Amino acid sequence: MKKPPGQVMDEMDQERAGYPIKSRGRDRAERKVQIGTVNMAPTWGEYLPTLLDFHAHGNVEQRETAHKELTKMATAADAYNAMQMELTKAITLSTVALMELGGKL
Repeated sequence: MKKPPGQVMDEMDQERAGYPIKSRGRDRAERKVQIGTVNMAPTWGEYLPTLLDFHAHGNVEQRETAHKELTKMATAADAYNAMQMELTKAITLSTVALMELGGKL
């Protein structure tokens, strides 16, 4: 029996799915099982050695894939750096405003 990610199986669903129900005396909430999804995607750091190997020793298709993926990585890094700069500016402005407000109190 499949449930959408994040949905909880009750005791009847667990029994239908073949899960053993150990104690019937427990509170119903204790017997619920969380259903979810496991993210198996590699991080950029884990993927980088493969991309570098493709770029250095791969065939044409592997080199093109490496170039495309490294370009995506650079774009993501640039976006992250831009967000960090904006966040730093916002924190600095907020800190200055709070200091000025504190001086007026």
